Amino acid sequence: MRRVVATGVGSSAAHAALLVHTLRTAGRDALGVPLSTFLAPPAPAPDDVLVVFSQGLSPNVRLALETTDGWRRVVLVTAVTAPSRLAPFRAAGGVVQTIDGEDEFGTLVRVVGPMTGYIAALRLAAVLGGPAAPSAAALVAACTPSVVPHIDLGSDRLAFVTSDTYGELTQNLQYKVLEGLLRPLPPVWDVLQLAHGPFQERATEPATFVALTRPDARGEAEALDRFASMLDPTRHALVRLAARSGLPLALLEHEAMLNTLMLDAIAARAVDQVHWPGRGADAPLYDLTAGPTEHRLARLVWPEVAHQRPCLVIIPLGATEQHGPHLPFATDTLIADALGARLAARCDNAMVLPALPIGCSSEHMGFPGTIDLGRETLVAVLADTLDSLARHGVEDAFIFSAHGGNAATLRAELATLAAAAPDLHLQMATDLDGLTARLHAEARTFGLSAETAGHHAGEIETSIMLALHPELVRANAFAPGYVSPTADPRALFYPDLRVHAANGTVGDPRGASALHGERYLTAWTDELVAALGAAAKKRV
Repeated sequence: MRRVVATGVGSSAAHAALLVHTLRTAGRDALGVPLSTFLAPPAPAPDDVLVVFSQGLSPNVRLALETTDGWRRVVLVTAVTAPSRLAPFRAAGGVVQTIDGEDEFGTLVRVVGPMTGYIAALRLAAVLGGPAAPSAAALVAACTPSVVPHIDLGSDRLAFVTSDTYGELTQNLQYKVLEGLLRPLPPVWDVLQLAHGPFQERATEPATFVALTRPDARGEAEALDRFASMLDPTRHALVRLAARSGLPLALLEHEAMLNTLMLDAIAARAVDQVHWPGRGADAPLYDLTAGPTEHRLARLVWPEVAHQRPCLVIIPLGATEQHGPHLPFATDTLIADALGARLAARCDNAMVLPALPIGCSSEHMGFPGTIDLGRETLVAVLADTLDSLARHGVEDAFIFSAHGGNAATLRAELATLAAAAPDLHLQMATDLDGLTARLHAEARTFGLSAETAGHHAGEIETSIMLALHPELVRANAFAPGYVSPTADPRALFYPDLRVHAANGTVGDPRGASALHGERYLTAWTDELVAALGAAAKKRV
């Protein structure tokens, strides 16, 4: 073995950095490279070992894992244990080292995986010619934080201070702020570099400097004392997070301390770590190996569909019906289109059809302009659609509706539709009550009642339309509709909504906002993902 090359993405990049640092300290030839190095296949290095870190087996990691033939050995360090996901890599001769943290994949920032990834890096370094790994007792002690001083990690003027080469290892400490609190990435400055611009940039501004100190950092304490003498205590703070051990255990100690501070800040600021901004919208860059990023059939040409050969086709249902005096007749269809695209982006090898623009809307026929399909007509259209998909070799189809009036038909006709294409596995999302409860729960986080959030053209649908098509929303026509408590919303709609809601609105749109709309869209997409996952499990 000539050299060790290590790579990782996200928090796992810090594990690659620690492995390289540890090996270099022991005189071994080691090189850390970003994952983007593998956008183009590297030149073969048959004498080198490649180590790939990825807690969740991020899709882009395949760029590196697919180069097994070019290395003496490729080692994957991951928390994923599913045999189906690891089998192709193992079949190609790769070696898998598992770590804890497989249950953390539902959040943006992670706690367990980064800690166990560091430990794996240290133990792997020992195998690859580096120093002996720390004992289990020492690792446990390092992962147990001592007294942690209070620090506002969400401060706009936060910066970390390090000495010698320690700053090269602190990437994941920065990510505690970026991913944990959704705040800007704080800089990491060498203590002597502070005098060459960083201090001047913050000399007249409030600022918090967090020194990540270690007992093996010679001269660090004196340099920090000198820096402290430069600060104005009325606007500056220098806080020392003192590790009890030197490298490499100091990194685990600082990770544990930052975890404590981060989790306290997440709780205090009520940061949503499940429905983070941009969830799903990052798909084009998160998975470069997924092929075409366009999932909408209407925007593809036939050779692209033939090449993609989607296994799952999503069929969204909309409607053409009144939505009060402020939202267009296409509201349900536009929302269905947006949800379909978001859902397809979160599924493997999926394609979404154009939303069916007409549905079962008899309850809105009291309002001019509404178009109503009979139950038999809707079933016939869907049956022919499924038959067409099956004839093209599609294996799975998933139907959902952004219009509540279609739900009863879907529930009643599931067997009929499944029989229309027996070679195709059909799944549906028909839990209208569960979806409504989820969206109303989101509305409560904004201080809105279920009556205000509404069931039709209220704050929820209006917010979603402000997020998707604000140019179609008549804000000057916002007015409350039916906002009284009701134990049975269906009784309001059938047989004629106009009897109970003269303006066609059930809810109050006046508090709507695009920000709320994005949250509702994320929650709704999550519900569809859950419905698709539950149905897939039932199939097994």
